[in-house]
Amino acid sequence: MARKFLILISLLILIPFLVSAQPAPLASPEPWTADDIKDVLTLIANFLIAVGIIGAVITLVTAGIIYFASGFNANAVAKARGLFRSALIGTLLIVGAGVIINTIGVIVTGEFFGTVAPGPGGGAQIGDSCEVGDCGEGLLCSQTRDKKVSICVRKQGGLVGEPCIDKSDCASGLACDPKLINKVPRTGTCTKPKSAPILKP
Repeated sequence: MARKFLILISLLILIPFLVSAQPAPLASPEPWTADDIKDVLTLIANFLIAVGIIGAVITLVTAGIIYFASGFNANAVAKARGLFRSALIGTLLIVGAGVIINTIGVIVTGEFFGTVAPGPGGGAQIGDSCEVGDCGEGLLCSQTRDKKVSICVRKQGGLVGEPCIDKSDCASGLACDPKLINKVPRTGTCTKPKSAPILKP
């Protein structure tokens, strides 16, 4: 009886989460970043922690009711103690799993080791994805108009073969060829103009 009651209560708690779930798109137009992975892991961890705590409270209340309603019945007291022990062990396992998953998310982004966002004169090199201030000395963070893609480029303009977003990222006399794609999507390569259509900034 108690097991059926716990299953019913668990389903009633989980139904709002299941109903409000949004289907994920089949194909992401942009690759996942470390922050995206951390966000997903954080959602999973928080869900596990919430479910674990709610389940523990329900099980502890059930164990308490059985214990106080048992009177001096040894079987009922033993059952209540077993439920109490199971609730504590389950809570520790689920909350522990949530903490471990959160920790993995922090390690993935580099925050655990203090290596996130190098800041002004940071460690990002030519062609690396960036945010303003991430690029190394002599480099700047160039962005597309919609600001969805940004890469580090030379301040004086890129040389032949270096990545670019538009013509302004290349040295004088060079053009940005969008057909020569680099490791970052929606970027091109600086080339001599005769071999490439010129992209205007």
